[in-house]
Amino acid sequence: MADDGLNYSCSGSTVNSGGKNLVYTAGHCVHGGGGSRQWFPASKWAFVPSYDGTSSNPRPYGTWTARQLWSLSAWINNGDRRYDIGVAVMRTSSSGGHIVNVVGGQGIQWNYPLVQYVYQFGYPQRQPFNGATLRYCTGTTYNDGGNEGINCNMTEGASGGPWLDDFNGSLGWLDSVNSWVFWNANGVRYKWNGPYFGEASRSLFNAVQNL
Repeated sequence: MADDGLNYSCSGSTVNSGGKNLVYTAGHCVHGGGGSRQWFPASKWAFVPSYDGTSSNPRPYGTWTARQLWSLSAWINNGDRRYDIGVAVMRTSSSGGHIVNVVGGQGIQWNYPLVQYVYQFGYPQRQPFNGATLRYCTGTTYNDGGNEGINCNMTEGASGGPWLDDFNGSLGWLDSVNSWVFWNANGVRYKWNGPYFGEASRSLFNAVQNL
C-alpha cells in the first residue's frame, strides 16, 4: 500500500549484508518522493521471492513483510530521480530465518562506470505483460544525462528490479535499479533509466547493512 492509500506492485532483489535482511528496490516503491508525500506503511510492504504466477506453487519461499523502509534524502525531500533508491529491511520468518540466508542475496557495487553489461530484471504488469512471471533484458548501459540507461521493453511493475553486473545465472552485483521508463508515440516502452550508484548509494548501504 502506498502513501495515497492505493495498492501498487514493484520489483526488488535481496542484497547480502551483515544483517541478512535487505531488499533493494526503487525509492518510489517505498516513499512518494518530494513535497508532502509520505512513507508507505512498512507493515503492508511485502516481498515474494521467486514469485511465479504460472506455477502451482507461486510463492515457493513465502511472503515476507518489512519492518523498516529507507531511501535517500534527495528522493524523500525533492523527488529527485537521480536518487530513486529504496531499501526494505525485512522481518525474520516465523522460525527466525533471515531472508538472505533463505534465498541468497546479490552483491552491491558503487562508483563503477555508467557503461556496464548488465542483466535487468523485473515483473512488468502493464500490457503486454501481466506481472505473473520474472522478465529480463540484457545489454550494455549508457550515460543518459548522468543516469544509467538501457534499452528494454519491460513495462510498469518492473520498477525497483535489479540491474546486475557480472551475473552468473544466479547472483551478480547490484549496479542500479529500474527507476523510470520511456515510451514512444505508440505507447511502446523502449528504454529505462536507473540511478547511478555512487557515494549516496554507499552511504545508504552503510546505514542499513547491519539492521
